[in-house]
Amino acid sequence: MAAMTWGDWTFDRRADEIADLAWRGVVVLRSIRAVVRDADWATATPVISHVDHGPESLALHLTWTDLGADIAGVVTVRADDGALTVSFDAESRAAFRTNRAGLVVLHPHRLAGTPLQVAHASGGREATAFPRAVSAHQPVFDIAALAWAVDGVEVDLVFRG
Repeated sequence: MAAMTWGDWTFDRRADEIADLAWRGVVVLRSIRAVVRDADWATATPVISHVDHGPESLALHLTWTDLGADIAGVVTVRADDGALTVSFDAESRAAFRTNRAGLVVLHPHRLAGTPLQVAHASGGREATAFPRAVSAHQPVFDIAALAWAVDGVEVDLVFRG
């Protein structure tokens, strides 16, 4: 595990996972990681080929070569002017049927039942709440951005790509 502190941001790197992302000591996200899932939703195992560190940047170079995958990708984390940006770029080097290849974002358990604002890719907005219980059903769809508050910290999470 490698703890990182960049200005007001702190987080832990646990192998390929960026965990316990906190702004000024308040955990705003539980985890972000890149996943590759096959057509049956089985999760391929990432292998870290190397890690690049900068003063306020981190790049995890990953490969997935099980379950029929042959994918290489880079997860990049950057801090800049109060924002933390996590991006994932990947290339499949062979034909591979996937149900998901991208970033997965997990929220802290303590947000269960708290208000959540959803901006949709189609342009609409929706007021809802984080689910109170784990469910097999996705609570919201067509997500372009999420916004919530935790311990006085206003969080805006924007998705692109």
